Amino acid sequence: MELNIPTEDLYYFDLYLRELLIQKPANSLRSKGSPIDNSKEYQLTYEVSFQEYGKETKFKITIIATHEKIKPLQIEVIKYDSKKNLDIFRDMIVSRIKEAIIKTNKKPMIKYEFEALLSTGHYPVKSTIEFGKYTLSPKNERGTAGWLCKLRFQVQAINKDESHTVATIEAKQIAAFLSVIFTKLIRFHEFSEITENETPIINYETIARPDLRPVKHPFACELKIPDDFMELWENLESLPSDILSAFLSSCVCYQVGKQMNMTQMGISYTLFVTAIEVISKQVIDRKKPGIRFIEFICKGIERSDKEFRDKVGRFYGERSNVLHTRGVGLGFMPLHGIRSYSPVSGTDLWRLEIYTNAALIGFLKDP
Repeated sequence: MELNIPTEDLYYFDLYLRELLIQKPANSLRSKGSPIDNSKEYQLTYEVSFQEYGKETKFKITIIATHEKIKPLQIEVIKYDSKKNLDIFRDMIVSRIKEAIIKTNKKPMIKYEFEALLSTGHYPVKSTIEFGKYTLSPKNERGTAGWLCKLRFQVQAINKDESHTVATIEAKQIAAFLSVIFTKLIRFHEFSEITENETPIINYETIARPDLRPVKHPFACELKIPDDFMELWENLESLPSDILSAFLSSCVCYQVGKQMNMTQMGISYTLFVTAIEVISKQVIDRKKPGIRFIEFICKGIERSDKEFRDKVGRFYGERSNVLHTRGVGLGFMPLHGIRSYSPVSGTDLWRLEIYTNAALIGFLKDP
């Protein structure tokens, strides 16, 4: 039986087919997928059984595919006690396969609403702001990783299971973006029951860009909304898909770099450099990685004098030394008695973090 679907949609076909095959009068369904040894092929198998008046009819469905092509689907009879039941149930399986093909090609989506809790460490969010389909609002509670805030949004997915996966990815991406915007580590914590938001109040903070302040937030004070937040968000949404994907990846590198800047300084250092490399590769053409790195930071920070270019170039060279000569180091690991070794200086890491953040925001100000 031919499967008239694109190879990249086999994932959706599998989801739809499993949902349909298990419907009554089916009694049980077993499915699995695995690569075929010594080949580029992937195999999906489904064993579905029907029982009626103590008589069992069992089928095996096999799909073999590569990245380029899906081979004809095979239906095999494993067991039957009644020829009449065999014909009825085989026709039913064929009908459900055809329905799965139609659904795959149409991909009917359902809207699901989520409320994610984000952790903001020692810095509470007290404002409520809507940006795009997202609403960020206070939670006024502390969790194991510090203060919590709420991020409410909707996703479209083919079923509830997929919606949770999509929502998790989105929540983590937005947390990474907010880490760059607020210059503080913000992480996805968990999903919660949807609650009512408080009356919208936005406490803005006026920020001069590029923002190279060594200390941006007094300890344990409120994370106020930068006054150019909506401009940055709208510019983010307007990016072409390939550049948007690269920029969000850079945000994740920056976020994880901040997470590790006290305990794994060498890894943190390489991640800040990587944050610039990922996006600069997409927006600066035909130049060596080190030159792209320098030009991206200089443009974002609006400085291009030779002294500054040389300083930025040393950051890139230091990353190479860390990776290829000295090693990233083990950082702070009291369990093993390792407390102080780091391949980079804390001052250099601190400066690199400031430049990385300012350059990423500078790019969003003028993409």
